[in-house]
Amino acid sequence: MDAPPSPFWISVRSLGEFVFCPRAGLLAAKKGDDEEEAEYDQVHLDFLPQYSLAVIEEQLAIRLPKMGTWIGRILGALFGMGLAWWFDWKWLMFGISLVIFYMGRRLSQEIRAVLTLSDFRRQALDAEPKEPEIAGTARVDVNWWELLKAGFDSIRPQEIFRDEEMKLAGKPWRVLRKGDLRIPVIKLSADRFEGGRYWIFPQHEIRLAAYALLNEACEGCQSPYGVILFSDTFQGVAISISAELRKQVVDRLEQFRSVLLASEKGPPPDPPAKMEICAGCLFGLPKPVDGTGPENPKQKVHGVTGRDGTLCHSECGDQFGWVPPHSLSKRKGLLPPGA
Repeated sequence: MDAPPSPFWISVRSLGEFVFCPRAGLLAAKKGDDEEEAEYDQVHLDFLPQYSLAVIEEQLAIRLPKMGTWIGRILGALFGMGLAWWFDWKWLMFGISLVIFYMGRRLSQEIRAVLTLSDFRRQALDAEPKEPEIAGTARVDVNWWELLKAGFDSIRPQEIFRDEEMKLAGKPWRVLRKGDLRIPVIKLSADRFEGGRYWIFPQHEIRLAAYALLNEACEGCQSPYGVILFSDTFQGVAISISAELRKQVVDRLEQFRSVLLASEKGPPPDPPAKMEICAGCLFGLPKPVDGTGPENPKQKVHGVTGRDGTLCHSECGDQFGWVPPHSLSKRKGLLPPGA
């Protein structure tokens, strides 16, 4: 897919932000937004299973003896408390009870980890091999373990993919490999979950298609579809990387570069037409002015005082001289009346 030459290197994540909102895209590009997808550990364990059965079983082999050790320690402490009670050593009983409380919390963490890992292992073993049949622009529900059972290998890319022609760079969360197929995988964070479903927007599809183009350009493979995985489950959807979606990536790259060039010489892009998209945008999140100012010391702070008397600002507000209608800004009373 041809793209016009440009001095601007663009990351896939910045491109996704631009599709979401041109101002967000400019901010992401200015910050040098990460070129790789973030890891999410929504079960809040102190390790990431990496969606691998081998790693899950390895962690289970580590966690089960730890759980047994904590059970043994608690039993020993309970025996010690019984002796303290028998001899009426009240202060010792109090001290042992604190130790038992601490060990109980540690044991509960180990039990939770073991139960979570056991459930992951059960889902992996029970899955049947199933490869999505993608036709046209259809979306097909997929299960992570079913894809692996179908013969795909899960690869965590170690290097950033870069296409010199498109000046595009990025690294997907995972790549599923099978023969000459390379299927990019991205994950949605839990904040995309609402009303019983995960919301997939155009910026997610553009990111997925951009990774597919990078896969094909860098590895000479085929990426006929991509997978969006929902962060706290093993469920997701496969989306066809159609010719139309590929064209959208190239067109959006050209638009983004035009906006980047125009912003260097003229006014910034207008605020989004649908202001409700600002409600949860991290760039518009108001923060107290703590004296450090914005990340760029040459950037002025666009501060507004809320109902509680706190002076607040945001990255988007500082850059473009306005108060983004973030949901927190509304609650703090930072927006003008009627906004």
